[in-house]
Amino acid sequence: MIIGDKNTFAIELTVKERVNGWDFGVFLIWVCGHLIGDAEDSSVDTKGCVNWLRDFLTRQVCRFELGLFSMEKSEVWKRLVNPVLVNKDNEKEFYENTFERFHISHIGMSSFDRFTVILVCDEDRNHRVLWQCGDGLIMDGRIQAGYIESTVEQVVEGFALDSPRSTSRTYSMKPAILILKNLLNDWEEWSNTADKSEDGWQGYFPNWEELIAIASEVSTYPDLSDDQFQMIEKCWEISEEGEDLNDYAKTHLTECWTTLVKLANSRFPEVRWQIYEALSEAEGKGESLLRAGLEDSDAYCKRRAILSLAKFPPTDFKEISERFFEDSDPYIRQAARALRVN
Repeated sequence: MIIGDKNTFAIELTVKERVNGWDFGVFLIWVCGHLIGDAEDSSVDTKGCVNWLRDFLTRQVCRFELGLFSMEKSEVWKRLVNPVLVNKDNEKEFYENTFERFHISHIGMSSFDRFTVILVCDEDRNHRVLWQCGDGLIMDGRIQAGYIESTVEQVVEGFALDSPRSTSRTYSMKPAILILKNLLNDWEEWSNTADKSEDGWQGYFPNWEELIAIASEVSTYPDLSDDQFQMIEKCWEISEEGEDLNDYAKTHLTECWTTLVKLANSRFPEVRWQIYEALSEAEGKGESLLRAGLEDSDAYCKRRAILSLAKFPPTDFKEISERFFEDSDPYIRQAARALRVN
């Protein structure tokens, strides 16, 4: 389906295949007649895209900074992109929380892998979209207030109506564990000769979708043995780049809770930071785990714990944030500021 006007702003979302509850297809955005996204990529996690669009609608993010809307596009790029994506010279950010506030490339999932997309607003909530594909030209388009939100809302509603109530495959516990064990063994064997030159290479495993689907199912089982838990832990570790299991857990917190609590103490930082991020959806229920995450030995994990606490700040959020104002890691200091602001 295509919602909106391609010459103004439109979203194209087409589901090509449904496998074990996963929807794969094409996701593209049109801005002022120009295409953003990979039209040849028909394996985009379209549910993931819609979840990000829903998040865009529900999260209140300030994308306004004085003068930014009318600024020369090269200068906008210098301020919003270079400090967070290039930063060869350790440039300081011009604005706080630059990436979280202005960058929206994540919405397109794999379709936007080669694109950097940013969004800014003026005081009247008119939008300005700037984007670049690889090292190409920086493009620029302006859209009147309310048009993007209206289009996104229609896409989210239309996708919900188009999706079947349940396309997931369910397994009884014993067969599910055996299937997962066999898939992990196959993955291990495949990984010995896999091309590891790209980030996210783990997901090129031919049976990746089935592996993630069954691992998601097993994550809901409350009485896993140590060996079974280690299989789930391994699945979380290797799926870090795509956050496949993290996305599932955020929408199935209650079902996955026992496993998430154990994973919060994982030996792998690649797993722990994902758990802290997932707990951002748990409101007060995850507070004790996130407080423990403030002591995490890994700086990135600690940062994710702080950012998740910022979403539902505890009563002593000021004291917590002040603990990290002088941290040696600039990203932890930035996260502490986000906690203080919220």
